[in-house]
Amino acid sequence: MNLFKRNNIIRYHFHPGIYEFNFPFLNYYRVPDEEGKAPVRYVAIRMKVGEEFTKSDKLVSVKYYEDNDGLSIQSFIVNISNQVTNTIIKDIFNGQIPIGAIEWYEEHHLLGERKLFKVEMEWDAKDKTYINTPEFDLISIEECSEPIKLKNFSVEHEDLKLKN
Repeated sequence: MNLFKRNNIIRYHFHPGIYEFNFPFLNYYRVPDEEGKAPVRYVAIRMKVGEEFTKSDKLVSVKYYEDNDGLSIQSFIVNISNQVTNTIIKDIFNGQIPIGAIEWYEEHHLLGERKLFKVEMEWDAKDKTYINTPEFDLISIEECSEPIKLKNFSVEHEDLKLKN
């Protein structure tokens, strides 16, 4: 499938759509527990690919969901975004990374309140990585493309897991 955009053809490896998944990441506390297991955290992600799904001029919209589990992902968002960009997004765009066409959001629920942040990060094209401290701009929840209710996600033992 091809998408014509600004006189360029971007070839999709996968079809445009909405991808919902849990993504693993390591936090600063990688010390194994008494059983020798090092903790791996998960963040729920909804990624929209294609302008018909992002409802904007961007090709990709990535939203991280954070629940009341006591650990903010804001400290890890650059690391997680690098991994998502260099694995999943790169694969969807057949080896290309459309950096200028990606928008990032982080939504979290704290004490019964939903907050949505637009995340701005600087991309280093040479190293293919986001650099520096990201900026989080609080925006109204209505500015999001649709209300958030991920199906089949729940919080269990401090990790987001997919229900079967």
